[in-house]
Amino acid sequence: MSPSCLTFAPTSTIVDVTTADVSGQDFAAAQASSCHSIRGQVTSSDNPGVGVKNIDVEIKDSNGNTFHKVTDAQGSYEFHFLLTGTYTITASYCAFGCATIIPATRTVTLAKVDVTGQDFVYYGF
Repeated sequence: MSPSCLTFAPTSTIVDVTTADVSGQDFAAAQASSCHSIRGQVTSSDNPGVGVKNIDVEIKDSNGNTFHKVTDAQGSYEFHFLLTGTYTITASYCAFGCATIIPATRTVTLAKVDVTGQDFVYYGF
């Protein structure tokens, strides 16, 4: 999510495009040591422990940058390449009305470790 969490080799390249396509202009990305992850799951209130897919999960950093994911078939979500700092996570589902999801938000402070267990419970309509 944060470009400063990644380093690229080469850092840049010059390409002279004339009349033909140019291939082989590849870059390799490597994660910097200050990058972290936040993981969690959205489960059903009707079936405790059972994940709910297709729930929108939003994460916002302290600068107001917002990123989105959708839970997978097991109700899991992951945000990678996060810098040390404080993040607010919100899960929501609004198809034919908005579902109740508890807690409304979670605040996570990352400092040198990945954080797991940032879970939510879906209460449907």
